[in-house]
Amino acid sequence: MKLATIKPSIDSGIRTIPLTVISQHRSLWQNLSLFTVPHPGNMSRHRAFGSFAMGLFLTLFAATSNAEPASEPDWPELDLQESISAVSDGELRLLPDRPPTGVHVHENQIRIRTESLTDGWVVLDQCHEHLDQVPAAQITFNPKRVRNLRITSAMHIDRAWVEGHSVQLQDIQTGARLCLSAEIRAFLDLGQGYYRLRNGPYMRRFLDGYYPMRVLIDVEYPAQRLELVGSQPPAQPGLELLSEPGRLRIDASFEGRLYTCVDFRTEAAHERAVPERSCEGA
Repeated sequence: MKLATIKPSIDSGIRTIPLTVISQHRSLWQNLSLFTVPHPGNMSRHRAFGSFAMGLFLTLFAATSNAEPASEPDWPELDLQESISAVSDGELRLLPDRPPTGVHVHENQIRIRTESLTDGWVVLDQCHEHLDQVPAAQITFNPKRVRNLRITSAMHIDRAWVEGHSVQLQDIQTGARLCLSAEIRAFLDLGQGYYRLRNGPYMRRFLDGYYPMRVLIDVEYPAQRLELVGSQPPAQPGLELLSEPGRLRIDASFEGRLYTCVDFRTEAAHERAVPERSCEGA
């Protein structure tokens, strides 16, 4: 099989494609995407991509066979079947053993305030560690569910800035870490005095495959107003739950797509049935 050569973007020598890697989007509020791929002529500048990027190049070339041929030499055919067969297809698989050091870690601190019961807005402090080394990436939020978005710190990233409802990243290097803060509308009123904090799907996606990651969620809530009544998925190997009045911590290592739901009730709901709503369908 001969692979078509990509025609480079104007001036940059970089071909831009959308590629979702870590996501909490669609019905909720966030999405993180790798957004650019270096043109083969600029490979010497992007050796840090390693085998991860090479797999991306091969798949991208095959998918753009109608691109104009250029004077670039033919790339050798590589057999990726072994790598493809080991990739998750998106079904959640919790990992009893934590992923190795260097795998993406996604930390979230969420504060539910008394006002959240009426307006649905909660405070988010979020950090990403061990971001993949790529020329550019973006973290996008649902524009109807985010406000006061700002970057609080960035390490080993050449440039990071807020653009509308997104955070744009440029030249991500080894050991990169990014932290941001925002208010998000993620606290749902289920009725009858019950509330739900729903997040997801969390995922680290590369084309059609899903790769290991670790997600930490620390939830702080007003214990004088709310009682924790349950969370999904339940505690099990690969997913730890630690709780005390006013606080809950979720620590999950997994492949695929992870939704989390944390349910609360007010004192007025004690005599009422819990509304039946699935976590993924909420």
